[in-house]
Amino acid sequence: MFEGLQLFEIRNTVDYVSENIDLPPIYKNFYENFLIGRSKLKKFEYLDPRMNIKTEMLEQLYTPDEGRLLIYNFLSLNEGLSVLKMAFDKDDEIHELKYIPIAECATDQYILLGTGQNNKDLIVLEDRFSKQRFTPKASNIIDFVNDIKMVHKDLINGIPANKFYRNLTEDFWRVKSEENESEL
Repeated sequence: MFEGLQLFEIRNTVDYVSENIDLPPIYKNFYENFLIGRSKLKKFEYLDPRMNIKTEMLEQLYTPDEGRLLIYNFLSLNEGLSVLKMAFDKDDEIHELKYIPIAECATDQYILLGTGQNNKDLIVLEDRFSKQRFTPKASNIIDFVNDIKMVHKDLINGIPANKFYRNLTEDFWRVKSEENESEL
């Protein structure tokens, strides 16, 4: 279905970047071109044939070779700065290392963007409960986003990915049934 940059809406307005932040070049370009913020990823719904209603079905995952990482939300710069203030003490090493949160993950983890001279554009996973608190994930946001895939599953019924299809004129997916499989 969808992966990488296809998960993001293209920005049609200007979001003014705070003058306090010297954004790395690749992230700045990404941020200026795509709508970034909580609940801003494209919604993926399917028509549930049992009740004939649209139901959200998919979750986004970062799926590199070593496993899966559930990403709940990407954060706008203002949201990231707010999380930085609220979730991390003033003397936390995250400030010295020049990282800002850009995404929220499961189990109190964050995806961070390097904004310092030595880590510019670097994307890392911050996990306070891991042996290695800061784990590099990608050299820049585009490489990171390109490894994001959608988990294709109906969370209630476990409908497999190969049962979903979409008509060109519709903004939602449908579930193949025995009756309509022959029509496709």
